[in-house]
Amino acid sequence: MEDVIDFGNGQPAAEELPNIIVRQACQELFADNVELPQDSKRRKLGSSSVANAASCSSSASRPILPISFFWSFSPAGGVQTFFQVQSEGPLEYGDFTGNFRQQLSDFLGRQDESRHGKGPDPARILLTAGVSQGLDMVSTMCAEKGDVVLVENPTYFLAPAIFKNHGLQVVGVDSDGQGMVVQSLVNVLQQLTLSCRKVAMLYTIPVHHNPTGRSMPEERRKAIVSVAKEHGILIVADEVYTLLTYGTSPPPSMATLGENVLSVGSFSKILAPGLRVGWIEGSPEQLKRLSAWGVIDSGGHLSHFASCVVATTMMSRALDTHLGHLRKVYQERCKCLVDALRDTLPEDCSATSPEGGYFVWVELPMHVDAERLASNPDTFGFVAKPGHLFTTVEDGDNKSNKNCIRLCFARLRNEQLTEGVKRLVAAIKQAKSRNPVENRVDKVLTHSEVELCARAQQAEVATELLAEVMSACGGGWCQRCCMITLITVATFLKESVERIMPAAAPSFSQQGAEATKGRFSPIFHSAGFCWAMGLNPAWVPQKSWHSTIRLADEAHGCWSKAVTRLCQAFVPTLGLLHGMGVVDMDSVVASAWREAYTWPAVHWAMIEAVVAAFAFFAWISWFFILNEIPWVKPFRMVVRAESHPINSHCVTSKTYSRVYASLPIYVGGVWLLHCIKSAPNVQSDDPTAFRLFIELGLGIVAYDFIFYWIHLAMHKFPNSWHKHETHHELKVHPVCGTSFLGVELVVNQSMEDAFMQVMTNILVQNLPLFRGLPKHKFSRLLHNILVTYLLSEAHSGLDLPWSMHRILPKIYGGAYRHEFHHQRRDCCFHQFFCYLDDFFGYGPPQAQSQSRPAKLEKHS
Repeated sequence: MEDVIDFGNGQPAAEELPNIIVRQACQELFADNVELPQDSKRRKLGSSSVANAASCSSSASRPILPISFFWSFSPAGGVQTFFQVQSEGPLEYGDFTGNFRQQLSDFLGRQDESRHGKGPDPARILLTAGVSQGLDMVSTMCAEKGDVVLVENPTYFLAPAIFKNHGLQVVGVDSDGQGMVVQSLVNVLQQLTLSCRKVAMLYTIPVHHNPTGRSMPEERRKAIVSVAKEHGILIVADEVYTLLTYGTSPPPSMATLGENVLSVGSFSKILAPGLRVGWIEGSPEQLKRLSAWGVIDSGGHLSHFASCVVATTMMSRALDTHLGHLRKVYQERCKCLVDALRDTLPEDCSATSPEGGYFVWVELPMHVDAERLASNPDTFGFVAKPGHLFTTVEDGDNKSNKNCIRLCFARLRNEQLTEGVKRLVAAIKQAKSRNPVENRVDKVLTHSEVELCARAQQAEVATELLAEVMSACGGGWCQRCCMITLITVATFLKESVERIMPAAAPSFSQQGAEATKGRFSPIFHSAGFCWAMGLNPAWVPQKSWHSTIRLADEAHGCWSKAVTRLCQAFVPTLGLLHGMGVVDMDSVVASAWREAYTWPAVHWAMIEAVVAAFAFFAWISWFFILNEIPWVKPFRMVVRAESHPINSHCVTSKTYSRVYASLPIYVGGVWLLHCIKSAPNVQSDDPTAFRLFIELGLGIVAYDFIFYWIHLAMHKFPNSWHKHETHHELKVHPVCGTSFLGVELVVNQSMEDAFMQVMTNILVQNLPLFRGLPKHKFSRLLHNILVTYLLSEAHSGLDLPWSMHRILPKIYGGAYRHEFHHQRRDCCFHQFFCYLDDFFGYGPPQAQSQSRPAKLEKHS
């Protein structure tokens, strides 16, 4: 195809190169007949090299450098010092970068309004031969072979190659619309710390990111600098596009935020890439470390001649004028490209809207292969950089960002940009049309027609849609999971209607309710359901209730009721006193956290898992001992005979083996998890009492809500029930045969069951429950202690005065309802709160049998 539009070339257009400015700078640099000071003539013209040069050419034809380039600014005295011509000219060896650094400082001060016309100290600037050479220098001098370099994902695709050439290991950190994610950085650092890997550097593009075009807010940049400083990591900030900020002053250099930051800049994008001149801004200590590089020692400094040309353009302010022109041109082109993409891209695509730089990042539908679109100019009429080039993560054939494209607008005119977008949109539509099955499946699953049809009691239509999904999916595991999820929703809705609608006599007739119930049967006896579940659709959980369960009301006298009232009033009273200023709970919480923060154990990556494991052990021991104390026996909810040996409590001898093994397995599992995802950072700030209360309260509610649906699915699906059934083993009295719940059974679980509980808790611990902030470490530790207590209490079988179902009646289910759940297996699926079970009709039976059946029902 003729006139291929090149979105992939990331350099200025030929017409934007400042040929006239560079030519004028060279002419000034080699101006003829410039008189040198008389004293310098007496000192220098007697040298052999100058004499030899004079003998080879006449004075009329010999280029003489302008005086300004033999003078350097002296930071100490503020005076000009004359350099020796023989060794310090731009065509000779030597270090005469003082003038360049001063001109660059003045230039940067004029560009950044926040500097108020004053640029960085020239002592904080080091000359380089461009950003790539600067990265090579930093890799050589600041890292050792085998060290880790952290980079954003995605990132500039040539930077990891430079690091890898030095034997460094590149590790990606997640990014979002505002750049590198701080929490992801913390997680990666903790994971690397656990694996004993040294992190030497962090490479980031904070402003007008390549390839996404996004910029990092100042608050996030400060947070990243703080985290890096805490871990002793050098930050290398690639700020090559910072000066190409449109409409406003460029943001301050990241080097101003900390002594552990090096900001790398270049004239490649704002003047000419062929000059190969750049700079590094950082602390004098860091620059002194870099200046020891052998290449600099060999030649005095880098890019002697080109730096003189650039310094001339800055000194004459021709570069200022040229940069203003570039910003205006690029801003117009960027707006043209973004507007065209916004107007013509399909709804399932998105594009960034940069405020500077060269690039726009386009995200296509997941199933569209961006590499195919971007690398076939003969077919589609354009070329671009596919997103997988910029990724730092590859998993077999599944490349990250494989559905993304980077578009560069710097070299293209407005009409080319508009035409290029038209060709891109046509290519996207063609690629989508090549995947009709995938598109059809996505549409069916994302719109959740099965759930909608179930709500409308249209079982016939729902069944047809299930069959359609199955046919389109082809039986893949991912689609099978989606299928099971949809059927879970339908199952739950079916049983909810069955339980609720007969009681809704004012709204529905009994005949209508029966008709509604009957319409669900095709779903659960269909081939789709059987295929997803893999078992007989007629299967239902079998009840095993054969013991009398009752609240120990007769055991609760005046003193126990007083204890209950005190427990009910404790938190409200404490809150009232705090609000009145009588008790300063913030100080109490802050003092407790400051004391805990000094403990080395609090900073362990595994501390939360260890606390949870030992808390379980402590609460199980506590309730186990309570159960055997004589004055506590009247509070048992299942009446049984006198005490008996411990080893006769359980249905199977394997129970205690699983109990003993659960703690090290749990800790080991969390350790393996931390090898993949690091534990969160320990905050040093003090939490308020209100924050602690909110995070603990909402954490308990969130844990209960999320696990409710998992627990419900475990009971409703045969494959899940056979794993969960282990947890429902009951203790049996050896004399009277009464079955009852024991506290040690709280950790009597299959591996799959325990995994789901642990993952639910980990999910809840990572929810930002207070003003979007990461959950405080103090809250996380207390959450584990509180959750383990509540779970242990629910399995204790005791109706104590301080039990939660006594403190929060009709709100909290507690041990009473959980005893019913383990005995009956068809009710009370909640962990803590009973509102979901009450709403959907899964509460305990209203009438209880006062005598157990003579025979235990057997499973079919």
